[in-house]
Amino acid sequence: MPDLLIRVATPSTLRRLVQCPSRLCAPVRCYHEASARSHPSVADSLLQSHTSLNEDGVLSKARKHGFRDLPVSPLLGKREKKQGQTKKQIVGMSSTEDLVEFQNEFEDNVHAHALATPIRQCKLTWIQLPSHFLVPFSTVIERIPPASEGRRPGIRAILQPGRPSEMTGECLPGPSYVLNRKDVVRHLSRKSTWVSLVSERLRIAIGKLAGRKPNGRFMVQEFYDWEDQVEAVEMYLERRVKAALLEAFKVKVGEGESPANRSQQPAFALRYAAPADGVAEPGPELDSSVMAYDLPSLLSPETLEALDGGLVHVAKSPAARRAQLALEKLKAYKESDSPIKIKKGAPGGTGPSEQHVTEEADT
Repeated sequence: MPDLLIRVATPSTLRRLVQCPSRLCAPVRCYHEASARSHPSVADSLLQSHTSLNEDGVLSKARKHGFRDLPVSPLLGKREKKQGQTKKQIVGMSSTEDLVEFQNEFEDNVHAHALATPIRQCKLTWIQLPSHFLVPFSTVIERIPPASEGRRPGIRAILQPGRPSEMTGECLPGPSYVLNRKDVVRHLSRKSTWVSLVSERLRIAIGKLAGRKPNGRFMVQEFYDWEDQVEAVEMYLERRVKAALLEAFKVKVGEGESPANRSQQPAFALRYAAPADGVAEPGPELDSSVMAYDLPSLLSPETLEALDGGLVHVAKSPAARRAQLALEKLKAYKESDSPIKIKKGAPGGTGPSEQHVTEEADT
């Protein structure tokens, strides 16, 4: 029976059994008690041989109470501890060089990284999606000087695309998310649909800044201002693309230092202009397996001026993955300008019974 327990139980389970003997130890205790009664010398040796496992997996000194513990399996040897490694760190964690081919391909897959972003809820449709497929809106606070002496300064809240960490002025924590679609952002300006972006937590925070009572109710339009944010969202996504590309350009295929990835294969390519008829495009040849992005159709002329020209291959690196994610997000936003229709009631009976956005097929 003890041998079977040792083979089946895990090391953590054995440690709990060692520290807190249970009914499973009864056969062992009966055996030792019978041996102690028949052989007094055995009783002394048993008292001196009480052992237990410590956190490092080695036998500790004799226990001061209780019966003899379960027999220690020879498989429970001392665990190897690397230099500078804490107890909470995982032993034997594989490095990048130890990954198999499938893991390397998964690491370089931009769509897998898009699905791995944190899950957030669209305030308009109540759909939970990875945050890569959503656009954040943050509340920026502007202080209005009082009209007369003795009055409290006024508060003006503006919803702008972006996260609070990306804002320069005073901003409330906790952004709101909507689908990364141009038609959805345009729909927010119709019939004050943007009010759904103001959560109850933001209402309470605005009320405190304005000096209202904790339980006081007020209209969102009393403090919030909204403007058509279709172009503002596009400019926000362009700024993210520009910053990510400038960071990814620090590592190029065949230039300077080698990429941080395992090979010299490019992650994606950038076209700054369409090749003229009969004229070869400058730069390296484009492999058919490499994704290419036409920047003139995605970025504004002002943003293109800050980047290099020609055909550029971007090397595989964490910065390249972030740049490709930003490009995919901007591309999806600019290509999603189809008409939508509104249905009353939330889908599946979840969420408030407000407006629900669904896509309508083009006719």
